[in-house]
Amino acid sequence: VREKGVRLPIPGAEVTLEGSPFRQTTNRAGKFRFQNVAAGRYRIVVTSPSTKAFSEEIEIQEGKKLDLTLYVEPTVVNEYRTVVIGRKVEALVTKYTLEARTLETVPGTFGDPIKAVSSLPGVQKTPFSSGILVIRGANPGDSSVLLDGVGIPLLYHFLSGPSVLNPNFLEDISFYPGNFPVRYGGATAGVIDVGSKNQRVDQFGGEVDINLLNVAAYVETPIGKKVSARAAVRRSYIDAILPAVLDAAGQESTTILPVYWDYQAKISWFPALDQRVSVFLFGSDDQLRLATTSKSQDLDIDVGIQSSFHRVAAEWALSRKQLRIRVAPNAGFDYFTFGSEETFVDGSSWSVGNRTEVTWLPRTNLRFTFGNESGWVHPRFNGRLPVPKNYYIPGSTVSGGFDTLFADDTAPFERADHYGFLGFYVETSWRPWDSLEILPGFRSDVILFPGATAGGVHSMVTWDPRLSIRYTPHPRVTLKGGVGKFSRPPDFQFLDREFGNPDLLPEWADQYSLGVEWNLWGPILLDTQGYFVRRHDRAVASDAFSFGDSGVDQAFYESTGEGRGFGWEFLLKVRPEGRFYGWIAYTLSMSEERDRPSEPWRVTFFDQTHILSVVGSVKLGRGWETGLRFRLISGKPVTPISGGAFVADRSSYIPYLGRELSERLEPFIQLDLRVEKQWTFERWLLAVYLDVQNVTNHPNSEFQQWDYRFRRSGTIPSVPIFPTIGINARW
Repeated sequence: VREKGVRLPIPGAEVTLEGSPFRQTTNRAGKFRFQNVAAGRYRIVVTSPSTKAFSEEIEIQEGKKLDLTLYVEPTVVNEYRTVVIGRKVEALVTKYTLEARTLETVPGTFGDPIKAVSSLPGVQKTPFSSGILVIRGANPGDSSVLLDGVGIPLLYHFLSGPSVLNPNFLEDISFYPGNFPVRYGGATAGVIDVGSKNQRVDQFGGEVDINLLNVAAYVETPIGKKVSARAAVRRSYIDAILPAVLDAAGQESTTILPVYWDYQAKISWFPALDQRVSVFLFGSDDQLRLATTSKSQDLDIDVGIQSSFHRVAAEWALSRKQLRIRVAPNAGFDYFTFGSEETFVDGSSWSVGNRTEVTWLPRTNLRFTFGNESGWVHPRFNGRLPVPKNYYIPGSTVSGGFDTLFADDTAPFERADHYGFLGFYVETSWRPWDSLEILPGFRSDVILFPGATAGGVHSMVTWDPRLSIRYTPHPRVTLKGGVGKFSRPPDFQFLDREFGNPDLLPEWADQYSLGVEWNLWGPILLDTQGYFVRRHDRAVASDAFSFGDSGVDQAFYESTGEGRGFGWEFLLKVRPEGRFYGWIAYTLSMSEERDRPSEPWRVTFFDQTHILSVVGSVKLGRGWETGLRFRLISGKPVTPISGGAFVADRSSYIPYLGRELSERLEPFIQLDLRVEKQWTFERWLLAVYLDVQNVTNHPNSEFQQWDYRFRRSGTIPSVPIFPTIGINARW
């Protein structure tokens, strides 16, 4: 007995032959067997709480065996991929969970589960949906993005593209906006850790998805009884079809378009019931191209912006009753470039690393976790940059204009460095009684920068104690709280002995959270919490210098920066137990920083005071589903300009600047729509969907732009109405 459409076995279904004593329940593989059935015609009936009523006439012939595969229609179509955003069983303060069906049908995400994270509390909107991760107003570099515990530079493709991982590979998404476990280091804000699938593959299956943005394919298959294989590939093609469409319409247009592709391949071997060995290869490439229909130019022009990464991650896992061991080595290569033939920067990086983790459960209410994380990175940069002028133009320090600081000439440069890190952590989960869980943890990291100083190896050591507590005074109510220290090294380019400061300190933050989870009624859950964060020893630009034996030494950066953030997060969710699901997510936050303790506080570039997301979707029946997502977000902070003055020495105008980032653009308002129709056949599923971002075509502002005299200003709008139509087939 199998599920219609996706062919998954249905265990626990009752199978009967009407008019006979034969009755049996299917096993875990969905199989049943009747023996010594007399010849004749029968009606076979299958009943199950998760399926619709099924019956079919069969004929038993004398002396012959009859093999049947019965495809039963489920009450709700159970697509074969399962994705959860949440946490493992641990006493965490910040956890947000979305069920599998909600992740694939959130309007405005084009069916990409990872993009649903942007609608959860604590996640800021980024300019032009660039895909960088901004959590609780902190800088993107303060947060970490990982895939199977391995760091990756990008989570999403350029210009509001999909995530860099095919959704069919997803096992879970752990989203920690703060107070994350000690297994994660190198971050002071938040963490997103995407886990890939590790289960056995029982049968051949796959999916093909084609829409106006890209085409994607996925396959999975068993290889013998102990080996499973999965593979996926995706390629965008809007850069190929849009110029042709505009040309056919007789319109001359020039625009920047994303060109991206990604791939994943994984082999899993199960030598025993309690062991697993896997090798996972994945990567991504993004470029921006200038597409034009002008007859005087080529249709495809390289803008000079590209980012790519490639990783291979192996894993050996042992899971027994009281002992779990995981060893996960990895290696990778990153590449990026931006600029033109005259002025450009190319960067590449080789890396290797390993994570070993041992979990011991001596008692049911006590758990110890010991871990080690290590790695080595070798970055290299080269390019051609403008040469600084050897003379001074009056007025240049007033405006800080780029054209007044650098000459027209350029010079090549090349730089190579390497650094390593070694981290240890221990975590304990203790339940003195069922309603209380206490989770203390400690992490220490040693970071080595051999090229930072001329005389030897520069090292940093961090010490991060953390504590989380969950208390359940009532079966429906859980109180939660956490406090901890979180550290990361400065970006390695700031430590360069020639262009940086090798004496910088590690950046660190102390975080505090307190909240409550309340199951109001049935599928309705309320999750709310307040938080406070302080950031210390941030690397900021410096004008300080000192006199030495070799002359004047300038410290380009210094560890005097500070930051703070506080806010309240609210999530009211209706789980998809019936025809409807949805949630209301609201974040009230303030994020500020300053370069020195003597300076006044200013809001950060990514600060957004109010973030509201309302998501709702309903199954209408007969395979139809539709939903809406509404977002309202405070406008981007900008620095006010009250006019301009002409400077004769520069032959140009300079602005009169107000207080830095003291005003805001108009609020961001967007309504997204999704409509989907699905057909269920015996051995496969077919769906057609329409997903529209910004269905009202609201002119949201991303940046402010002034005329050359600083008298009039305008704004650069965000992505306008953006519809896509797609077709999806899976088996």
